[in-house]
Amino acid sequence: MSYNLSAISTNTTGIASLAQGINEVLMFGYLGVIILLAITMITFIGFQATTGDVSKSFAATAWLSMGFAMLLRFMDLLPDLALFIAIVLSAGTIAVSLVANR
Repeated sequence: MSYNLSAISTNTTGIASLAQGINEVLMFGYLGVIILLAITMITFIGFQATTGDVSKSFAATAWLSMGFAMLLRFMDLLPDLALFIAIVLSAGTIAVSLVANR
């Protein structure tokens, strides 16, 4: 399998276009998903280590992940389905947090 890396290096004008080129040519559209999953895991582990409460950690992680998903979508690194899943999960954490805090 060969990759045409010269197309990435000649058509980039900044870091965003470089990431878009890498996403299209090398990662087959999954770069944004991998970045979002990594951010989500690191954020959840960080919140869990400081608070110790799973419902609060999950809610905070979902809302921050939704923000990062929107940024990645604006950069054209994330597909629409992944953004939709992030929005649904962040909205679902409202119900989970309300039930857990009763």
